[in-house]
Parts: sequence; structure tokens; C-alpha cells
Amino acid sequence: MDAPTDKDLPLKEDTRLLGRLLGDVLRAQTGEEGFARIESIRQTAIRLRRASQNDTAGIKDELATLLNDLPIAQTLDAAANLQAQDRMRTLAARTGLVIPGHDPAVFTRFRAVADGVVQIAPDRAGSAR
Repeated sequence: MDAPTDKDLPLKEDTRLLGRLLGDVLRAQTGEEGFARIESIRQTAIRLRRASQNDTAGIKDELATLLNDLPIAQTLDAAANLQAQDRMRTLAARTGLVIPGHDPAVFTRFRAVADGVVQIAPDRAGSAR
């Protein structure tokens, strides 16, 4: 009899191929330094997922250090962000309901429902304050 065949082998091979292709794209777009940073974050996240309960705190701190020191330009895809904002304006009942994320204006334009939480919806008169 033949050795049992791994039914997931094609999926594993495809996953490895996609990983290599992604690595090539990352190297081309971010250079070796950018790729090394992303790979370090990826490997640390994998270690965290596989870690025992006793080891998670240290790995979480390590991952936070890797992520918190990144400048916003390296974590934000500006073109995708603008596309998402355009999509929100298309989906919103009124453009007054769309406020860029992290804008403190949300706390003055919408009704507070808890400390630091607002309900982003028109008031009874149909306007966004």
C-alpha cells in the first residue's frame, strides 16, 4: 500500500507559493529593510499565537514595541484610506454623518451614549447636530 496522501498538500503548497509571492511584492515595494520589519512582526505574531499562557505577556510586549514605533506613513495606505472615505460618503444617508476617524468632532456633533462613546446617527430632526 502507498503511504497515505496528505489531502491538504495542494492547499499547503498554494499557501507557500502565495507567501513567497507576497514576500517578493513586499521586497519590491518596501525594500529589504521594510521586508525585514514586516517579517519580524509576522514571526513575532506567529510566536504569540503558538505561545503557552506563561510566555504570552513577554511576546505581546515585544510585538507592541515592533508596532508602536512605526511612523504613521508606514502603517497607513493613503490611497486605500481615501477610497474607503469615498465609499462611506456613498453609503451614508447624508455626508454630515461622515467624519474622518479619530476626529474629536464626533464628540460634539453626535449624542453621547457612554463615556467616550457616541451614537453616529441623525437626531430626531434629521440632522447631525
